[in-house]
Parts: sequence; C-alpha cells; structure tokens
Amino acid sequence: RSKPSIASVRKYVTEGDYRALPGIERAVKLVKDKVCGTRVAALVTKIDRSQIVRALKAINEGRPVGKRGAPRRLSDMEEQKLREKMDTDEKEGKALTYTHISNLAKDAWRTRPGRNLAKSPPTFASGTVRSIVERVDRKMKASRGMEPERFLPLSTMMLFYTNLDAVVKKFGITNRYTGNMDETMIAPGDKTPKVAIRAQGPVKCIRWMEKGEHVTLILWIFGDGTWGVPCLVLPLVHEPLLAESILKYFAIAGQASGWIDRLIFRTWVYKFLIPHVEKMRADDNTPDQYCLFCIDGHDSRESVDRTELFEKHKIILWFFEPHSSHVSQPLDKAVNGEFKATLRRKFQPIPNETGPERRNRLLQASRRALARVLNEDTILTSFERAGIAPVNSAILDDCGSVTDQIEPLPSARASGKKRGQPINEGRISFMGKLLRDEALPAIQPPNLGKKRSPAKKTKTT
Repeated sequence: RSKPSIASVRKYVTEGDYRALPGIERAVKLVKDKVCGTRVAALVTKIDRSQIVRALKAINEGRPVGKRGAPRRLSDMEEQKLREKMDTDEKEGKALTYTHISNLAKDAWRTRPGRNLAKSPPTFASGTVRSIVERVDRKMKASRGMEPERFLPLSTMMLFYTNLDAVVKKFGITNRYTGNMDETMIAPGDKTPKVAIRAQGPVKCIRWMEKGEHVTLILWIFGDGTWGVPCLVLPLVHEPLLAESILKYFAIAGQASGWIDRLIFRTWVYKFLIPHVEKMRADDNTPDQYCLFCIDGHDSRESVDRTELFEKHKIILWFFEPHSSHVSQPLDKAVNGEFKATLRRKFQPIPNETGPERRNRLLQASRRALARVLNEDTILTSFERAGIAPVNSAILDDCGSVTDQIEPLPSARASGKKRGQPINEGRISFMGKLLRDEALPAIQPPNLGKKRSPAKKTKTT
C-alpha cells in the first residue's frame, strides 16, 4: 500500500529497534526511515505533530533534541566550545554564575557557521543554563560567602611555607614530630529550617532545637596519624555529674564563658603537650629530637614562654598567619568538619530535656563521633591537604581565597610622614618628587581680536 494504515504502523513499531526508543525519538525515526508521515507517527506515538516537525527541523539544522522533543539551543559542537571556555575561566579564578554562563552560551551561539550575527541571540534562562551545566558533568550550587579579611596575599602564604620548610630542614623535624592544636565549638543546635509554603500564604511557624551551653573541644594531632587526649572546656566552675565513659575519654576544664583562656592553655601545655612529646622521644630513643607544633594566634598563647619551650623542651611553637587557618591548619581541613557532620547525625533533640541530661548525652555523642573521626587516615589527609606534613606550598594553586596581591600598604609610622605632599593646584607627584609649575611659561590670555565698538544710535525724525 502507498499509505500504511495506523494499525500496520503500530504493529511495526512494537518490533525491532523502535521498541526501545523513547516517544519523540521513535516518532522521528519513523519519519526519517520513511515508514510513515508525521501525521501517522503522531497518532502512533501519541505525541503532538508540531513537536515532531520541530524536532525534525532541529535535527536537519544539526541541533540535538531533548527528551520532550524540544530542540536544544546549542549544538554538540557549540556545547563543546562552551565547556572548554568554562574550564578556562575556572582555572583563571572566575565565578561561573548563571549570568556568566549565559553570556558564554551566547558567544558560542554566535560562532555557528552561517549564523546571521545581526539577529539577536536567544535568551538562556536559568533552567536552560542548568540543563547545559548538568550535561557537562557539573551542577549549580549556592556559592559560599567569605569575609574580605579571609582572602590572603599569595606572597604572604608563600613566605609562610618557605620559612616553615627552612625550619623543618634545619632541625630535622619529621612528620611524627609535627603537630597541630585547635579548638572547636560543640553546638548541635539547628539553624532555622526551610519549609514549603503556598505562594500567597503566611510563613509557617515551627519550633526547632535551641542551642545549648557553649562547650569548647580542644583537639591536637600529629603528622604520623596519632593524637592526644581531647580536652573539654565547660562554662562551669565545678565539675558536673557525667557518665563514666566521658570522664575516661576527655580531660575537663571550666571557664565562665566556655572558651579557652591563658590559664587553661598554659596548664594544657605543661600537663599534656610536654609529657606527650617526652614519651614519644622515650619510645623512639631520640631525646634530642625537636618538635614543631603549629597553632593559631589566639591571645591565650601569650601565657607560654616560647623561648623556654624551645631551649628547655625543644618544642617550637609555629603560628599560622592571621585569618589563614582555613588554608593551612590541618584540623580545619578534615577532622573538625567530619566530627561536626558525624555529631549532627548522632545527636538528635529530645523535647523537655533538662540541661544536665542534654550535656551528658551530647558529650557521649561527641565521644562516639571522635572515635570514628580520630583515625590515621583522616589525620594524614588533614596534614596533606594543609601542606604542613610534608611541607607543600603547591596547595595554594587550588585555593580560591589566596590572591595575587604582593606589596602591602605601608604604614605612616614606617614612612615617617603624617600626611602626603600636596598635589592640588596643578602639582603632580612622580616617584616621590613633586613637580611644580613655576618653571612653566605663564598662561597667555586668549586672543579674541579687536573689540568692536557698539554702533551709535541716530535720531530719526
């Protein structure tokens, strides 16, 4: 028959390669294989005929077709160019926002051979951009905000790692004797949760777990995958009633606000850090081995004499650069984050729970979370990501918070000047010298020509 019937086409479709194809691809293949026309293909596949026609037109133009038959805005070759441009911009440190990717897509659209550049490019909405991004093995995710002071000059961080490498080589410090200590807050209180509401409806009011008392956890680790006794700082004066498992696992201190202070840090250094390092030396039979311990610049560190630690106990306290703990502190690279994520899963709120019961349950959940986090693999990963043990400044290449600012702003005290030289009224300063205008020729008045005398008025009769 010249025109096949719908029944024969439907029977033909249930066999062979057509059966495994989705609806729009099946309809397009029927038309391209000249089995039937667009009208019969639409009736057999139950797809609108206009979608089939639009899909055929897009395929003839070299554009791929989506699952619903809508032709993509960009061809495979144009998406390949877009992917290469996105990789290049990402290496240059540019943020791949919706607007930026949309502009790149428009540039790729203009590169198609035979494109009429006088015609304006199509609009790439957020949904279109998201579908393009997901096809190139990416996904759109909310960016993380960061304070301006946490962006660090590259020269400062390079100098930090250069000096650290020099100290490690001078004193022969191994990874086993490279340590790090930091405090983190145990606060399992949830943030305000998001709820789904109607478009014009009121915001739903719900109750969530309130934040409890402030508890500080002190962790300290070494570059060989070992760790010391964790310490708690409670906002109490007297030691509370706690479970036996907590008392055997943690060292407990108290302070009014729950933060570490100078007395607690000094006690920790002389009662925990020094005995632990001396025990390591005795086990290794290396009494003259130096130990490098990296810490941040909290004011509690001023309670310890660094010279005494170096000369008497051979412990070097190495301070991180200000606001650089997110880049170079090992505990912030893996251990602290995994601990808080594990604690969030293990500690769930219980309504009408008293303060002592909540504290006891929270500290037991923290002990179980630390038992999973404090292991050799996690600790070695922390030191490797921070570039501390072994010393590796190459981590700065992939760090988005390190900028190329090199020369810092000079201070007024260092320059010896309270204010700069005047640069108004035609003065120009260049390389510290003031260029004045006395030697220049005088300004000549403009030549406006001879003034014309006003015409005399004559009397008229």
